[in-house]
Amino acid sequence: DETGDTFEANARIKALAYAAAIPGLVIAEDSGLEIDALGGAPGVRSARFLSPTATYPERFAAIFERLRGVPDARRTARFVCALTVAEAGRVRFEARGVVDGRIAHAAAGTGG
Repeated sequence: DETGDTFEANARIKALAYAAAIPGLVIAEDSGLEIDALGGAPGVRSARFLSPTATYPERFAAIFERLRGVPDARRTARFVCALTVAEAGRVRFEARGVVDGRIAHAAAGTGG
């Protein structure tokens, strides 16, 4: 279960759990979207935003509704990915990557 309050904590939880169960190096990640105008939401709850069974279109619609009237300059956001490498129940390496941007006014592309 992803019970951490940060992407790093969730990646670490997953990596250590798997590293305790199988031999060799294990790589786990946690990632999501942080929207400044929403106080950082959906954040670490990105995959469960609204509900665990909500679809991408449902999540997008809720985000767009919450951002209605927010000017472009305040639609700043970032996609965050935290990665943990573990072995034998020990963390060997951790990294965090961030891509900054802005939330568009409509969804584009496919697959989330």
